[in-house]
Amino acid sequence: MKVLIINFHGLGFPGGVQSVVNTLIKNTPAKKRVGYRALCAGNKKFEKVKASGIIEYKSSDLGKKCKKKELKTTLQKVWEEFMPDIIYSHNLTYMFESKKAQVIFNFFKNKGCVMIEHAHHAYSRRKQRCAKGLNFKWNKIIVVSKYAYKKISPIVKNKSIIEIVPNSINLNYFSKKRITALKKKRLSKNFCFVFPSRTIRISTGEIGEQKQFLTVIKSLSKLKKTYKKQFNLFIPHLGVFGSRSSKGERLLKAKLKKYDILKETIIYPKRLLQKDMIEFYAQGDAVLFPSLGESFGLVTIEAQGCGLPVIVADSGASSELVKNNYNGLIVKPKSVTQLANAMNHLMNNKMDYDKIVSNGLKTVKKYSSKAHAQEIISIFNKFPKKQTIFLIRHGQTILNKRGVYSGQIQTTLTKKGIGQAKKIREFFSNKKIDTIYCSPLIRTRKTAEIIFGNKKFIYSNLLKEIDVGLAGGKTNKEVKLEFPNLKRKNGSIVSYPGGESHRDLENRIKPFLKRIRANTTAIVAHESVNRMILALVLEEPFQKVPRHRNNEVVIIRGKSFERIAF
Repeated sequence: MKVLIINFHGLGFPGGVQSVVNTLIKNTPAKKRVGYRALCAGNKKFEKVKASGIIEYKSSDLGKKCKKKELKTTLQKVWEEFMPDIIYSHNLTYMFESKKAQVIFNFFKNKGCVMIEHAHHAYSRRKQRCAKGLNFKWNKIIVVSKYAYKKISPIVKNKSIIEIVPNSINLNYFSKKRITALKKKRLSKNFCFVFPSRTIRISTGEIGEQKQFLTVIKSLSKLKKTYKKQFNLFIPHLGVFGSRSSKGERLLKAKLKKYDILKETIIYPKRLLQKDMIEFYAQGDAVLFPSLGESFGLVTIEAQGCGLPVIVADSGASSELVKNNYNGLIVKPKSVTQLANAMNHLMNNKMDYDKIVSNGLKTVKKYSSKAHAQEIISIFNKFPKKQTIFLIRHGQTILNKRGVYSGQIQTTLTKKGIGQAKKIREFFSNKKIDTIYCSPLIRTRKTAEIIFGNKKFIYSNLLKEIDVGLAGGKTNKEVKLEFPNLKRKNGSIVSYPGGESHRDLENRIKPFLKRIRANTTAIVAHESVNRMILALVLEEPFQKVPRHRNNEVVIIRGKSFERIAF
C-alpha cells in the first residue's frame, strides 16, 4: 500500500500535524515505511528532499497562488513517480484555499486513489472553506476528539465516514531518564512557566486570540505584582512559530514591557524542529495552555508525558484530556485572575503539584503513539488495494512507419521505436512491478527488453496482435479498394478477411485477464490487444476506448485509466 501524505508545512515543522505524521512513520516497520511519501509547500517550484526517513516532495505551487494548470503539472510529477494508492491529507479542508483544495482532491480522486482527510481542526474558523472541503467525496474523515466530531459532523452530509482517532505521543521519546538529563541543562533556576504555542500569528505578525498569549502575560503580571513571585516565562523562537518581521518582534516586546515581564521572559535561543520540542519543555516547571477551541491540544499530553503539570482553559477538547486538580488544572477561558491563581497554586502546593504530575504520567499512557499508528494503518487496510495494470504498446515498427496493417506479421522496431521504448524505460525505473506479461512477437519482445532489462517475462500467445489475415501488409486505402464490403464500426474493421474479428480477440483476452492476480502488472502488447483489455476492464465497447499509440503507457486502476505520452 503506497500512501501520499499531504500537509501544508514540511515534516520537520513543529506542530500537532507534523507530530501525528511522524508518529505514523516511525511506528511503521521499516520495510513498509518505503510506502510513505509526503507532499507539502516549499520555496522552490519542485524539489525532493529526505525528511523523517521518507521522501518529501516540496513545491511552491501548494503555498503560493498559481494557475490550476501549474498545480496540476506539479501533482502529475508526483503521481507519475510514486502513484499512491491512498491520499492521506492533513487539514486539506482547512489550510488550503478551497479552490486549490478542490484541484488537489479532484486530481487524485480521478486517479482512483482512496481519499482520507485527517482534520486536526474543529471548524472554528474559515467556516465556508471547511464546509465545502469536508463535503468532498472523501472515503474517510478522521477527527481528533469528541469536541471536533461535534463541531464537524453537523456539516458533513455523510456522517458515517467520520471516525475519531485521538492524537498521541511516543512514550519512549518522553522517557523519565531523558527528561531528567535535559532538565540539568536548564537556562534558569527560577520556577519556569513554558508557553509552547505561537506568540505571534504566522499570517499577520500579530498576537492572536486563539492561543491566548495576552491572557498569559497579563496573568503573569498579576502573579508578579499581587503574589510577589519570581519566575521565568519561556516562549519559542519567533522564527519558528511567528513572524520574523520587526513589526512582530516590536509588538511582542512592547506587550511584555507594558505588563512588566520583559525581563522575566526568555525567548528560546534556537529554532526548534518537531524532534527538539522536548528540549523546550524540559526548561519548565509547568506548562501554560489556555488556548481556545483546540480540537485536541497535543501540548496537553506532551506536557503530561514530560512530567509537567499543565494549566488549560475550559474550552475545546481540553476537558477530554484534563480532569481538574487530578492530572492538570482547568481555568475559565480568558480569565486573568483564575490563571494567575492556578499558577500561584502550583508554585505554593508541592503535594498537589506532585499529585498532578503523577496522575498526568498515568493518563498519558492512553495516548501511545504505537497504538495510534496501528489505528491509522487499520483504517488504510480497510480499503483493498486496487489492482494496477500498465498497458505498454511496442515502439514504432517498420510496418507502422509504412502505414500498413501488421497483425501477427513479424516486424522490427525503427530507430524512433527504440527511442520511444527508452523513454518509457525511465518511467518504470523506480516502479516495482510484480508481474510482466509480453506478447511473443519480435517487436514486443524487443520493447520489453529495452524497458525492463533482464527481468522475468511471461510470454503468452493470447497477447498476440489481432490476426488481420489478408489485410496484412496493406494500407487502409488498399484494404478498402480490395475489400469494399468489410464491416466497420466507427472507422474500425470489425472482422478481418481470413483473420480474426473483434469477438475472436475478446474471446482470447477474457481468459488471459482471469490469470492476472498480482497487485501491479505490466503488459507489453499491441494496439488492438491493449484496447480490448481496456474495454473489458472498463466494461466499455471496444470502439469507445481510445487508440493506443506507440509512445504511450495506459494505466488502469479499478475502473479508471490514464494515458501518459512520452
